[in-house]
Amino acid sequence: MKSKSLNALRLAMLVACLGGFALSANADTPHPGPDHPGAKIYQKLCVDCHAENGEGVDGKADDPLYGNRDIPSLAGRIERTMPEDHEDLCVGEDARAVAEYIYDAFYSVEARARNTPARIDLTRLTVPQYRNSLADLIGNFRGGYGNPVPKERGLNAHYYGSRNHSAKKENNGKDKFEQVDSTLRFDFGEGTPKLPEGKEFPKEEFSIRWDGMILTEETGDYEFVIRTRNGVMLWVNEREDQESKTIDGWVAPNNEKREISGKTFLLGRRAYPIRLDFFKYKEKAAAVELLWKPPHGTLEPVPTRNLVPGWCHESFVVSTPFPADDRSVGYERGTAVSRAWLDAVTAGAIEAADYVGDHLDQLAGTKQDDPKREEKIRNFARRFTEIAFRRPLSAEEQAHFVDQRFEQGKSTEQRIRRLVLLTLTSPRFLYPGYSPSEEVDDFDVASRLALALWDSLPDQRLFEQARKGELSQPQQIESTARRMLDDARSRAKMRGFFHHWLELDRANDLDKDSKVFSEFNETVLADLRSSLFLFLDDIVWSEKSDYR
Repeated sequence: MKSKSLNALRLAMLVACLGGFALSANADTPHPGPDHPGAKIYQKLCVDCHAENGEGVDGKADDPLYGNRDIPSLAGRIERTMPEDHEDLCVGEDARAVAEYIYDAFYSVEARARNTPARIDLTRLTVPQYRNSLADLIGNFRGGYGNPVPKERGLNAHYYGSRNHSAKKENNGKDKFEQVDSTLRFDFGEGTPKLPEGKEFPKEEFSIRWDGMILTEETGDYEFVIRTRNGVMLWVNEREDQESKTIDGWVAPNNEKREISGKTFLLGRRAYPIRLDFFKYKEKAAAVELLWKPPHGTLEPVPTRNLVPGWCHESFVVSTPFPADDRSVGYERGTAVSRAWLDAVTAGAIEAADYVGDHLDQLAGTKQDDPKREEKIRNFARRFTEIAFRRPLSAEEQAHFVDQRFEQGKSTEQRIRRLVLLTLTSPRFLYPGYSPSEEVDDFDVASRLALALWDSLPDQRLFEQARKGELSQPQQIESTARRMLDDARSRAKMRGFFHHWLELDRANDLDKDSKVFSEFNETVLADLRSSLFLFLDDIVWSEKSDYR
């Protein structure tokens, strides 16, 4: 049963994401008029130094009359200090009247909020929102995308008594077995893997294939390293039938232990497919170890907690570098539009268009010889654009973004590339606050929920809820938000909050006197960071969490 405190946290996140902020009763207090007794005294004794709205007059009162005192405290301050050099002119009931007037007119937080109401700015996607939105937009067209990650840890291990990852029929299964390995760190020496009862491997050759999912912690470049004496091949977030590999070390010279590395950019708190192929053939010794260097980390064996013996599709991760978002007000926001940002958006759209074109049949659920291939691809094009725009297409949008694209281009793949490029550079995708109507509808609610809780766009389920009108009631929205909070993307968003709140960027270059702290190094710093994240995850997401 979920604890009350956990439900309270989730409800608080829901309220925050919907922008529901409880204001005090004073926020609705009307601005005191000129007939207020305190207003007349203020005009006579105070306005020359403090100006009409307490903003101050240069050379007389440089600091504005803003603060957090209550009315009795403010009246006492006025009685003791104002007007300067004539403090006896405003005392007693007069000081109280002035305090009441300026408190409600401009002094208090509520008065300032009323006088300068928040302005709604049209903002673009931030860099994290853009990357997540592209990954999820394309991922939505793959079966099983977004399924919960299994709790079991480790990788599936397939052992074979031959060098080519296959068993011989005549051996009746004696030369193969499967298990889950919690870590990839093996030194077989001159022998074979530890064999279950009834299994037989030749000493001179064997092969192993590990596959499953790898869970990332933060967004950034991940360096993978394999230490081995033998032939290896590694795929991370790549299909095995593609020519590209994260690490290609299939040729092993001289049976000497060596390190081979590869680097790939991944989004944080997501699952990616991983596969490692290893073989020994007529070599004296065999050994293999898989390590990684995550962002802000050091080279280490991949922890068991980051390995899952499951399966998932590869994800599209845009690798285009983006300029940093504006943080002048203390947090990231998409308000700055520069030439560099426009160039990055265009490059990202081209990268996505090429990816969709290369994987078109898979994403559209068709194949080259399918008699309905053109129909299925047109349907994919419409759905792709709808999800990108976070709402169904109007007749004009259908004609411009979809129908006209299929009238141009020499091939279907080229037409789709043009459609993706046009869609991903459209303000309808880049500016999630855009709406064709001033009235808030279910699609607006779905978009806000996805952006607030996932830094992304609505998934298929959320989109269909909006289409059916199932996000119009508070109870429906709350139920949907609770479901979304169980998604790993919500945990990534929460970790981003702590990263900002605890100013962890300042710890990236942390240094200590080596004479005083002789054991402090990058490994200790990385362990402290991992320990902090594990602690925060336990505090926030544990079923027994108590925030009192």
